[in-house]
Amino acid sequence: MRYRFSTDFVLCPTADGAVSAIALHNGAVIRTDAWLISLIGALHQLNGFTREDFCTELDRIKPDEPADVLFLALIATRAIKAVDTEQKRKLGGPGRVAYPWDELGWATARLFHDAVLHSSFLLGDAQGRRMQSVSSELISETGHGPPITKSYPERDFIELPRPTEFVETNFRKVLLGRRTRRNLRRDFTLSLQAVATLLHYGARMQGSLWNKWFGHHLLRTSPSGGARHPVDVYPQLLRVSNSSPGNYYYDPILHRLFRLGETTNDLIYRVSQSQEGANGAALALLISARFSRNLWKYRYSKSYIFTLFDVGHLVQTVLLCAEALGLRSFLTPAIDVELAHQHLGFDNPYDECAVYLVTLG
Repeated sequence: MRYRFSTDFVLCPTADGAVSAIALHNGAVIRTDAWLISLIGALHQLNGFTREDFCTELDRIKPDEPADVLFLALIATRAIKAVDTEQKRKLGGPGRVAYPWDELGWATARLFHDAVLHSSFLLGDAQGRRMQSVSSELISETGHGPPITKSYPERDFIELPRPTEFVETNFRKVLLGRRTRRNLRRDFTLSLQAVATLLHYGARMQGSLWNKWFGHHLLRTSPSGGARHPVDVYPQLLRVSNSSPGNYYYDPILHRLFRLGETTNDLIYRVSQSQEGANGAALALLISARFSRNLWKYRYSKSYIFTLFDVGHLVQTVLLCAEALGLRSFLTPAIDVELAHQHLGFDNPYDECAVYLVTLG
């Protein structure tokens, strides 16, 4: 029999040198020591490991631990699982794992992919459905939940003008003309009217609906699971007429830009990790995923990926609007997240995380 460490657990080193193993299937947290990371690394093989392999490596790394007892304990907590050869055949052909993600540098991504690959949704997941029902009742009683937008009542703001009609409304031409461009026009200045039109059609609330359990919901021109819209937009005004350059938050209800601070082309270029398409933009949009807005309602591991889908929906809508306005656009998810969070003032990446950058010019 061969075994593999389960991807139901995520290991997080702690400040005191210990390790927390978080169980994705039930949220339990197991405290252990850093030697477990060394053990997992030593036993990380494409085809798994045997019980004898486990005992041999543990005796080498931590000879004072009773290997057989620990092995059975990890089996009992589901931290170690037997390799499912039938599942391997289904996913990756005879005798093979679905694909050597680990060997191609995707080991961390595989943890997430495996965790949600066979995740049931509602009807097929009794525990998940129970949590969903309980959360709905609690929400109905308290009325509490993440707000549908952020609020900056003390900040200066720009009242955006009414949007204009697109000069080009031939949808076929817009679809076929949309391309990612790395040669933005560095002498190009965008009008505040164009910014207002882009945000109105690409990100503004176009209506709302009310749910007795979950309160008000936004309706935008892009789709969103449950109309949660866990996506926020932070325009970076660099060369926009009749406005002060700076770092702003776009309020999709009020159609206002709330000023958060300064910004520069050099900063946006560094956030993009020096990608040429982000050099010299007139306008940049930093896009964030608001995980709490989605996970608060949908208490399933797969709702994480639904949140990222919603980011993609909004970004594509914005890009088509930019094409209709005659703007060149560049987009990248390969951003320096830490730098972006310092710039935007984010302090909890599990609540809100910068995930995309769009530049226009």
